[in-house]
Amino acid sequence: MFFLLVLVALARCSHFYPLLPERMASHFDMSGLPNGWMTKALFFELYAVGVAIGVVVVFLPALTVAKLPASLINLPNKKYWLAPEHRDETYAFLKRSFAWFGCAFLAVEVVGLDLAMQANLVSPPHFSSESMSVCLVVFLIWTVWWTIDFIRHFSAPESSS
Repeated sequence: MFFLLVLVALARCSHFYPLLPERMASHFDMSGLPNGWMTKALFFELYAVGVAIGVVVVFLPALTVAKLPASLINLPNKKYWLAPEHRDETYAFLKRSFAWFGCAFLAVEVVGLDLAMQANLVSPPHFSSESMSVCLVVFLIWTVWWTIDFIRHFSAPESSS
């Protein structure tokens, strides 16, 4: 999913770049009107940096959680879940969960930046705050579901028979 999102972002950037003005609206108020501007080159540089930072911050836990000492991992019933007989399953779940969260976060970034590019295709530029709001609400609902699933998974260890 991560690579698909990156490919979509690259494809959208490649598509929009030649169509966009040299001076782009880059920040918008709640009604979608521009209140900040930058060059097209700077917009795309910051796009790349923003996505890279998002990827590192969100995906780093997925890649490193198994290498952390147990003292740095905060889980309900930690002794049970990090015991040798459950450790591999626990780390696999953590890695998978953080990776999916990272994909969801990256999707929000890609949608927001895509909407900013689309806003600059019309004159005067207008950002679809409604579309971004829908995206953020979906992300919030998904995050609540993700959190509940995460807590439920680690809340009660399986009873030993």
